[in-house]
Amino acid sequence: MSQSALSAPAFVVAALEGNIVGGTLVEDELLVMERWTVRGPPLAGCTVGGILARFGISVLRRRTPGGDEQRMPPPDTPLQSGDVVLLQGSCEALAALRAAESATRPRP
Repeated sequence: MSQSALSAPAFVVAALEGNIVGGTLVEDELLVMERWTVRGPPLAGCTVGGILARFGISVLRRRTPGGDEQRMPPPDTPLQSGDVVLLQGSCEALAALRAAESATRPRP
């Protein structure tokens, strides 16, 4: 496979979602990394392991509002509102997370 064939999907995703910071092709699946600020459900109060179980998304890094940073936080680490996390998952899994977050936002 050519380099452009490998990188094209990541460029498309990055153009559509401004928080995408990288991507890699694993076998035939594009996995993307997205920077995400925890604002409320479904991430706030959920553990790192719970996110993996529910959405199939890994938390690669967590930075608290106080500036503490964890790389590869343990599965029992709870996320809190204001945390900034680096997530990795398929485009479909990240889209499902965005949809779940939108569904929990108060309507104006």
